[in-house]
Amino acid sequence: TFSFGRMCAFSNEVMGQRTEGWMEELLKVFHVLVEMISSPVHLQEECDLLAINLIVRSQSIDFEKFKPVMLAALRSLLPKQWSTAHENAWEWLWSTVARNLRESTMKVRAFKPYNVKLFQTLEEQQLDRFRKDVYTDFFSRAPASQDLFKQSQTRLRYIADRVLQSSSDMFQKNKDETL
Repeated sequence: TFSFGRMCAFSNEVMGQRTEGWMEELLKVFHVLVEMISSPVHLQEECDLLAINLIVRSQSIDFEKFKPVMLAALRSLLPKQWSTAHENAWEWLWSTVARNLRESTMKVRAFKPYNVKLFQTLEEQQLDRFRKDVYTDFFSRAPASQDLFKQSQTRLRYIADRVLQSSSDMFQKNKDETL
């Protein structure tokens, strides 16, 4: 049997298209987007995170290219059950996800240059403030975690610095290159 991802790749080939980098990233988390469709807030969070990975992989993204690929793959995987109602539901799902992804990718592209500038201009005093605040906030939200973080200040500082570096790297590097 074929997976949804493999059927999408096959559908792309049949349509004379190659599976672009952004579409590969999308396929890795498509099941999560489907699960989150009933929760707009969570769906938007997932789209925001996905958008970061999408723009690192591809400069030009046409979300409308995915719709016929998705529908063809689903029709092939569910030939006996497929109906007009299924078609309409999946078209609605994709239009919702695509709208969120378009907005998210526009935001990521707009903020990416500022992200670079922010991390280049942080001064030591600001970094120290972040290092302190990140743990204060974390421990207030999860008090039991204090028992697990009985580490030296040097180690806690290192962890906070890695969080900052990862935040910066998310916008600049492919996710496989981070951390």
